[in-house]
This record gives sequence, structure tokens and C-alpha cells, in this order.
Amino acid sequence: PSSSDFNRTCNSAGFQNESFTLNATEETKTISVYAKSSQGQISPPKTISFILDTTNPTVNIVDVTGLKRGGSAQAIGFTLFDVNDFSTITLEYFNGTAWTTIANPASSSTGLFYSYPLDDTSTAQFRLTGIDRAGNSSISTTSNFTVDSTPPTISFTTPPLLLRGGNTQDIFFSASDLNGLGSSSIEFNPSKGSSSFGSPIADPVSPHTWTVPSIDSP
Repeated sequence: PSSSDFNRTCNSAGFQNESFTLNATEETKTISVYAKSSQGQISPPKTISFILDTTNPTVNIVDVTGLKRGGSAQAIGFTLFDVNDFSTITLEYFNGTAWTTIANPASSSTGLFYSYPLDDTSTAQFRLTGIDRAGNSSISTTSNFTVDSTPPTISFTTPPLLLRGGNTQDIFFSASDLNGLGSSSIEFNPSKGSSSFGSPIADPVSPHTWTVPSIDSP
């Protein structure tokens, strides 16, 4: 450097703060500091290099759709990228009330399996947050989805104790679920205490007219 390059004055012995503005180009920056004595002697430089990064990382989580059963497991997919890598990655689950951290994936990860808690909520979400080494951050959040942990409600009217084989009998029942029934069925066990049931009658409508088998059964 020439003598005209020395345009800052040391006002504090040993150490002092200096502020200056870098151009905004994302690249490796190098700063060299020289000192000149009162006799004009110039010191060797002290040099530091660093990367200027002003770009937010790429963080995308695959949306979750449909109804999820509490206790079941599902693959959660996502993509992560930052040219200078991440300092922190956080995957969270929202149960309709509060966020809970469920994982801190590696930057090379593309997904993981998660077992849903036994929640009942229609506003569940996943949120993925990535913070790169420079402090830039991005967040990706799924849409609301439903987690259902409550079994359907079933009621059944017990038919008469004695039935004649070959006759018909109306079977009255009801089945309901807050999030709708996926399917229902009625099965007949010809012997009390047996674990053997006949072929199920799929998705019956109440009252279901049942033909009593011509058998003797306790």
C-alpha cells in the first residue's frame, strides 16, 4: 500500500472498532489490515477471509393431506439446500394448540417417518425451519390436516333371545364418527363364546333385515 492508503487513525491502543460497508456481491471477501509507524514503516498485513451470504436457504416440506389416525406412522418428505450449509434445521408438529420440535434433520435428509400422537384436531400442521451459517432463514409449513384418535361410536339393539330359523329379523344399530365412517359391517357368530364369525355384511343400513340361519345355537 502507498502512504495515501492509510486513512484511518488508531485512537485506542491495542484494539478499536472500525465500521465499513462491503459491496453486496455474494462471494468470498478478504480484508487486509496494515499499520504504519510514525517513522513510515509499514507492517506485514493481517488478513481475514469470509463468505458474504445474503440468500435465504431453500426449505420445502411436502404437504400433508387426508385424515390421519393417531398412533399411525407416515413418511414426511422435504427438500433442503444452502450453498454454504445449515447451522440449524428444525422440524415441528402443531397439535392445534402448541408447536413441538420432533426432529433436527441433517441437511442431506429428504424425509423421515413420524408416528402421530393420540390427538384429536383438525388443525394439525408440520413446520420446517432452516437457518444457514450466515443466519439467513426460511420456513415451510404444511396446510392444516386432521388427526383422529377417537374410535367410532356404535350402538346395537339386542334382538329377541329366541329366534326361529328361516325367519327374518330386523337388526337395529347406529354407527357414527366425528370425521365420518370409513366402513362398517355386521357379522354373525353361530355359537356363543366362539371366535368364528361368518362372512361380514359390508356397510349395512339400519334396520338390516337378517335371515336367521336354520341351526340350533345356544
